[in-house]
Amino acid sequence: MLAAGKTREEIAGGIIQSVVTKVMALAGRVGTESPILLTGGLAQMEGIRKELELQTGCPVNVSQFSRYAGAIGAALKA
Repeated sequence: MLAAGKTREEIAGGIIQSVVTKVMALAGRVGTESPILLTGGLAQMEGIRKELELQTGCPVNVSQFSRYAGAIGAALKA
């Protein structure tokens, strides 16, 4: 993409849109309710949160512990 003249910002924006589109497809299987809680390592990326808010029209909350959500769930289940 750089060779095609795209800026790093445009490339990053495209990646963010791609990730959020995939998240939306997966969330569409189970449905969503407002507000949305975003978990996982990518939740710490402000661009992901903002794009998800744009595509859903719902506020998206992120916990400071979001990157540990899977590990916390596994520990509670064990």
